[in-house]
Amino acid sequence: MYVDDVLIIYNTDHNSPENISHQINMIHPNLSFTPTYEENNTISFLDLLITRNNNTLDINIYRKPTTTDTTINYI
Repeated sequence: MYVDDVLIIYNTDHNSPENISHQINMIHPNLSFTPTYEENNTISFLDLLITRNNNTLDINIYRKPTTTDTTINYI
């Protein structure tokens, strides 16, 4: 079984990213959890841009900086 993308939302008053990583990686020796941390209250997950504002989450479409928004016509 392979799991690629996991989003974890947690309370920083009760847990830390390092502790979560450590606990998950201890479940099984073949399990390797590599976290990506938010920057400026924002993180990209799949094709979403998730921004934390107070007690809410704003969700928008995430576009990579190299996106050209060009499509190729199929005839």
